[in-house]
Amino acid sequence: MVRNRVKRRVKEVVRAEKGKIKEGFDLIINIKELGAKARFEALKKEFLLLAQRGGLLHDEKVFFMDH
Repeated sequence: MVRNRVKRRVKEVVRAEKGKIKEGFDLIINIKELGAKARFEALKKEFLLLAQRGGLLHDEKVFFMDH
């Protein structure tokens, strides 16, 4: 099941980055079809960029180098 796999991957991204996220927020994550096909690192990158843009990260800047 694609839906279950995507849910597991997103939960893992949030779990792995939990220390970077400010407390006191409830997250609602809506994955579009393209996100279901994305690799784990792409999901992680996008999550962190959106969390930063939304002011959810502990005063950190997120930088990624594309190879």
